[in-house]
Amino acid sequence: MEGRNGFIKQNHSQFPGMTRVLYIPSGYKRIYETFDEWFVQALSKLNIPHVVSHPFETETSFLTKITTFRPTIMITMVGDKLPLYKLQYLRKRRITCGVWLTEDPYYTDRTLTYIREYDAVMSIEANSVRFYKTFHPNVLHLPLGTNSNVFYKNDEPAQHEVSFVGYPYQNRLDLLKLILQETPHHVTVVGKWKKHVAEHLASSRLHVHEGWFPPRTIASFYRRSKINLNTLRDSQESMNENQTGIPNSSINNRTFDIASCGSFQLLPHIEGLSTAFEIGKEIVSYQDEGQLLQKLAYYLQNETERQDIAQQAMIRAQRDHTFLARVQTMIDFINTCKEDHRSSR
Repeated sequence: MEGRNGFIKQNHSQFPGMTRVLYIPSGYKRIYETFDEWFVQALSKLNIPHVVSHPFETETSFLTKITTFRPTIMITMVGDKLPLYKLQYLRKRRITCGVWLTEDPYYTDRTLTYIREYDAVMSIEANSVRFYKTFHPNVLHLPLGTNSNVFYKNDEPAQHEVSFVGYPYQNRLDLLKLILQETPHHVTVVGKWKKHVAEHLASSRLHVHEGWFPPRTIASFYRRSKINLNTLRDSQESMNENQTGIPNSSINNRTFDIASCGSFQLLPHIEGLSTAFEIGKEIVSYQDEGQLLQKLAYYLQNETERQDIAQQAMIRAQRDHTFLARVQTMIDFINTCKEDHRSSR
């Protein structure tokens, strides 16, 4: 629990030799504010002394926190809003600095401008990890995780046949059009879809929930959907900053959230799927559009099998893929880098 000025209430002198974390939020709004909250909650649950400093916090306040709390490591998400002088000051004080790159590979061009300044790098994308390892010694593949206090199973009745949650990237629009044209299924879309689906709004089978919704509302959509379609953003989407052309091969955090709700999902088969879930038992994937349409029809008709798979996914997600577990893994990794970093000096 934090006291005034963002400090936790424990005094650092009570923890000689213990890891003390300076957490710097990404500086982004909405879902990142939720991630920040979950990160700090995880540190508290792990009994790790910590202090929070916003990237735009004044220099005076920032320096006061550093000299008073004396963190041993600093962690931030994304990293592009953290002023370079703050990062350089922390490293000058021998505070090991880690960044969790939670937008990879979509903004690689931007990431390359600052990644070398960090002692430890964690990325949600395995292909990005392979790329970073060509020039950085301390890189870890670390996906985002779910929060079972937000994404959990309950008895909400299913109201939607097929649902898309998220931004309407072109690949999602193409699948929506395919389903509306080739099947009798009703489709619910959640997000800023309306201007992108104007040609389909007259269809009685398309249901649009327009706008941004907080995680607990999104969890309810997942639970009330018979099938959640979970497609990845294309690594070559026009709005990306990825001139290196790194493809995405890792699943998104939505995969863990849907699973944690005990809800069924269909997603394209990608390299990283089988490392997180057992395909066919805990999760179902498709290879092409024809297989997608086939599996939509099959699982809409076979409720018991659908629910059994969703139940197994929930058990796996809440056991292995929580935000709490990710933070513990990150702390352990950064502390290892700290030892390597100090021994190399």
